[in-house]
Amino acid sequence: PAPWLPKWMGDAVYIDPNNGDDANDGRSAATPRRTLPAAHPPPGEALLIKAGTTLRANARYFGGDPALPVRFGVYGPGRATWSGGLQTALSLTGPGGWELENIDFACAGAELCGPDVIVLHIATTAPGGHLVLRNVSVSGGGLMGFDWQNDGM
Repeated sequence: PAPWLPKWMGDAVYIDPNNGDDANDGRSAATPRRTLPAAHPPPGEALLIKAGTTLRANARYFGGDPALPVRFGVYGPGRATWSGGLQTALSLTGPGGWELENIDFACAGAELCGPDVIVLHIATTAPGGHLVLRNVSVSGGGLMGFDWQNDGM
């Protein structure tokens, strides 16, 4: 697992947008997937993108468990880019339970993004939630780059 993951954390899904294969299980750096899995990561799991690559994907995750956060990060030295193209790259909604690290969230370009595009959207819905952002940048977005709706934390 990535060095920032505590040893008690669960499994990880490894994504290599350049050299991965969706026929792989994605459970190790040696067998990464190319795209995001269709299922939401369960509490305590990590979704790790290969450093130095750009993941082009749109994802919406609902739920979250503050006691067992889902972690979005990288494997290998450096950072990864997550581009939503002309839509939101990542939207997280629920009671909290997310950690994001070493990812640059980006739009395809400010001139290409629609007027309502939010690159990274997080909505916490319950008190006592858990949200950690480490080394995260957000750029682009027609409406705004980053939107955090704090309805409970």
